[in-house]
Amino acid sequence: MRSSSLMRIMPLVLGAFLMLTLGPACGSGSGTEVITGSDSFLPNFTFVWADKASLSHTFLFQTDAFDAPSGNFTTDSFENFKGTVSSFQTGSFNHRDLQFTVARKAGVVRFTGRFLDVDTIDLQSPEGRITLIRVRQ
Repeated sequence: MRSSSLMRIMPLVLGAFLMLTLGPACGSGSGTEVITGSDSFLPNFTFVWADKASLSHTFLFQTDAFDAPSGNFTTDSFENFKGTVSSFQTGSFNHRDLQFTVARKAGVVRFTGRFLDVDTIDLQSPEGRITLIRVRQ
């Protein structure tokens, strides 16, 4: 009797195991993904991005490559900081990583960063660290 109980429960245990290990990788759009040997992350810069701590500090990223894992930001990209809009001078992205320079009135500011998930970018500049979130309109 013990082996028949085990045989009935094994498919349930196996199913639960598979759902827990493979389920999160099945693209639900939640930002959860499985990373293998090479980073397959495809950045999406759609919409405006805002500093989580100050929603009036925003960025608009325009790229030279749509739906590509890497490329450059165009000079149509800009930052709105303290009511002043400043264009990007240079910039590029490669999967999760990005870097760009902004020409502010006070001088050029260099940002480096990384996508934490599809809707969050961690940025670092000489002024400190900020977290950008996608503002869906």
